[in-house]
Amino acid sequence: MLDPRDYADAEDAGTITHIVHSHPTTNPAPSQADLLGIERTGLPWIIVNPITEQYTVTEPSGYKAPLVGRPFVHGVTDCWSLIRDYYAELGIALPDFERDAEWWRKGGNLYEEHIEGLGFVRVEDGLQLHDLVLMQLASPVINHGGVYSADNVILHHVSGKLSSRDVYGGHLRKITRWILRHRQLIK
Repeated sequence: MLDPRDYADAEDAGTITHIVHSHPTTNPAPSQADLLGIERTGLPWIIVNPITEQYTVTEPSGYKAPLVGRPFVHGVTDCWSLIRDYYAELGIALPDFERDAEWWRKGGNLYEEHIEGLGFVRVEDGLQLHDLVLMQLASPVINHGGVYSADNVILHHVSGKLSSRDVYGGHLRKITRWILRHRQLIK
């Protein structure tokens, strides 16, 4: 395991040419999380299975995860990642936030701390296409979000499930706390 400080020093020096990553229990084909990591680092990844001694080398290629059907990986492909990717398709860049697993149980409040500083304003006039819907899902704070995609449907990503478009009613409406609209989308 490489010490993060050593990695940062090598990155600053421009000496990192590849990332080596292992899949000790599966084949060395890149997972969706790996493909996103390859794009994020902008470097080729060598993925090795140390048991079979097989490996792959995968270069950055512009890969983007699909909005529907992506597996949940906290901090990689989770509800915030889905929201960021959705708005990126509209030309609205949102930052990625460092977030620990179960930050909402540890006193964190990711959405309330950041969302209004990103160009979103709370609205009370009903849902419109592209509105951000923030929810409180079995948590003491808002910890889940999705995007309204018209016809009473929301795009969201719940832990343990694939990202999906679901009817926005019943339970999802009940746990909704904020509806926000990005300033760039206000007409």
